[in-house]
Amino acid sequence: MVKINIVKKSFIFFKIFLTTLLTFFILDLIIGNYVYKKILRKNFIDVDTNMGRIHPVYNRALKKNYNTLSAGWGPRRYTFCTDNFGFRNFCGKKYSNKEFDLGIIGDSQTAGTGFNFEDTFSTLIANDLKTKKIANLAVSMYGGSIYYSKINYLLKNNFSFKEIIVFFDVSDFNDDTVLYNLKNDVVSINYLNLEENYSFNEKLMIFLNKRFKTTAYLVSFSNELLISNNLKERRIPHWVENNPRSNWTSNYDKSWYLNKELDQVTNHSLEIMDNLYELLKEKNIKLSIGVFPWPGNLKYDSENNLHVQIWEDFCLTRCKKFYNLMKPFYELKKEIGYKKLYFKSYIHGDVHFNEFGHKLIAENFLKEYKK
Repeated sequence: MVKINIVKKSFIFFKIFLTTLLTFFILDLIIGNYVYKKILRKNFIDVDTNMGRIHPVYNRALKKNYNTLSAGWGPRRYTFCTDNFGFRNFCGKKYSNKEFDLGIIGDSQTAGTGFNFEDTFSTLIANDLKTKKIANLAVSMYGGSIYYSKINYLLKNNFSFKEIIVFFDVSDFNDDTVLYNLKNDVVSINYLNLEENYSFNEKLMIFLNKRFKTTAYLVSFSNELLISNNLKERRIPHWVENNPRSNWTSNYDKSWYLNKELDQVTNHSLEIMDNLYELLKEKNIKLSIGVFPWPGNLKYDSENNLHVQIWEDFCLTRCKKFYNLMKPFYELKKEIGYKKLYFKSYIHGDVHFNEFGHKLIAENFLKEYKK
C-alpha cells in the first residue's frame, strides 16, 4: 500500500512538473520576446545593420559617410563609421583625393568585426606607419572573387595604390567556391548557405533563442553563473573548433564545398589571385599576401599547414612579401597551450580575434614589413 502511494505521489508530482514546464514554454513562446527585451535584458540595444549595400560590380559594399554607435556582433556593440569612399574609417574622416600608398583588403577579420576601428589590426598598422596613406578596403564576407573585382573596379575609377596587401582568410576558399560567382569581373551570389557546423546543443540554443527567448536567457544566465563560481569550465564551442570553412587544411570535407575536390577548390582561388597579380603588375602596383589562423587550425594542424604552403608558394614569384601571421600564434601555443591561447586571442565563443589577437597580428606584421 505504501509503495502504491509513493508511485501515485510521484506521478502527481511529475504531472505538475510537466504542466508547469509546458505552461512556461507556452508563455515564453507568446510573450517571451517582449519579457526578454523589456525586463530581462535591461540594456537592450537594437543592432544597426544598415551600413551595408549591394554593389552592382563587386556585390558587397558599405554605404558612404555612415556613422553608428550600435553595430553589433553577438552581445558586443561597437562604433562603425565609413568615409566618403565607403571604406571603414574613423568617424568623420574624408579624403580629398583617391591616391593611397597601401590598400589593405580582407574579410570580417581584417574589417575588424566586433571592434571599434581604432582597435583593429589594420588601424594599429596604420598608426605605426604614419607616413603612409592607408585604405582599409575590407568588408565582412569578402573572398578572393571580391578582392579581385573590387580592386579592379577601384583602379578603373581612378583610385591609385602603390601596394595592395591581401589578408587571405582561411575561410576565403569556401567563399570563392560556395558563395560567389565571378564572371566578366562582376561578382554575383552563387549559393548562399551560412549554416555552421553546429553541435546538437548549439542547434538547441539557436532554436531557443529564436522561439523561447526567456528560456534561452535563463539557460545562458545559469551557465555563466556556474562558470563564474568555478562550478563549470568554460568550453570552446564545437562550431568554432570543428569548422569546415577553416579545417580543410587538416580535414577536408567536400560536402561543404559543393562536393568538389580540394585541388579544384584551391586552384580556383589561386586562379583568381593570379588574375589580381596580373592586374596589379600591369599598373605597377606591388602585391603582398598575409595569412592568420582560425582556432581549428591551431588545435588540429601545424604551423606549416596547407594554407601557409599555398600562399607562400604563390608569393615566391608574385609578391613583394608573404606575411606568415600564423607563426606567432603557434609560437604562443607552445608556451601557454591551445586552450589558453584561444581565450587570450579570440572573442569568447567565436572565431574572430579579440584585442590581443589584433595586436599580435599588427606587431608581427610590422616586424616583417620593416625588414
